[in-house]
Amino acid sequence: MQIQKTLVPLFLCGWGCEEDGDRGEPAVNENAKRWVEALRSGEYDQANGALRNGDGFCCLGVACDLARVELGTEWEESDDGAARLAGSSSFGYLPVGVQRWLGLASNDGSFWPGGGGTETLASLNDDGKTFSEIAAVIESEPEGLFARGIPKEDRE
Repeated sequence: MQIQKTLVPLFLCGWGCEEDGDRGEPAVNENAKRWVEALRSGEYDQANGALRNGDGFCCLGVACDLARVELGTEWEESDDGAARLAGSSSFGYLPVGVQRWLGLASNDGSFWPGGGGTETLASLNDDGKTFSEIAAVIESEPEGLFARGIPKEDRE
């Protein structure tokens, strides 16, 4: 019996997410677990409006700070104190490399809360949720936050 390989587009592959059983369900990867720990650590001052603003960080900026060493990049500051990772075009959203590193489905941490509608981690941060509250949301793995893994039938 010959097995046919199916190529799965990059945007469906889960970008390193651990797979949950045979369902290809999204799951928090090790990098996202480190991010949750960092959000709860008390080592980062919280800010809003940019990934990093002066000495403060948005919840997404904390992820960028953790990923930048592994991705070989540094912070670039603008004249107004907002910062983004070098090579990124956005001061407010995750660069693609960090999004993939975390296994997120979007660059702003979009998800669908149980009551319907769309929410983002960026808006939770900017609306005053604490890092601990945001960490709890990430750990709850709401629908849409993490990229889906590859279904078992499409894996080797």
